[in-house]
Amino acid sequence: MGWGGELRGYDYLTQPVHFGGAQFAANKLLVLVLALVFSGALIVLLRQTLLGKGVRALMQSPTGAQLVGINTRVLHPLMFGIGTGLSGVAGALLSMAYTISPSMGEPYTVTALIVITLGGFGSMSGALAGGLLLGVVEALGMHYTNPSLKALLSYGIFIAVLLLRPRGLFSK
Repeated sequence: MGWGGELRGYDYLTQPVHFGGAQFAANKLLVLVLALVFSGALIVLLRQTLLGKGVRALMQSPTGAQLVGINTRVLHPLMFGIGTGLSGVAGALLSMAYTISPSMGEPYTVTALIVITLGGFGSMSGALAGGLLLGVVEALGMHYTNPSLKALLSYGIFIAVLLLRPRGLFSK
């Protein structure tokens, strides 16, 4: 085998940055900024462009989109490619802060489900707001309670939203 089975990692922008009265790792601040930039770009793409209008039509009704002349055979793979590219960007960003392993994205799958449910299915800006809300609640909860209760906080919010607002906090 060419590479071996050991986990790999690298150090990139690991020096601390002082912001206000707090201290952050520079690579995690870069991850935050780039994640917000890519999320904002995707929201603008889907809301402000003709391509985005076609994607929304395709999501609502594939048959209806074809009937009004949208080339779904091109649009579907294009959006799949954009989603795959964004997944690659997310993996590259995560690799700056965490060890690279085949399962490095596993903890984020349940968190993604909670974030999408918080924001409301189909609402990109709601998912972004839901992610920020969940991050703040988890950080405050871990600060004021035991850090091992992070999963309990996430699942508690998830269950509360499902019971009180099953369509999400930011659904239309």
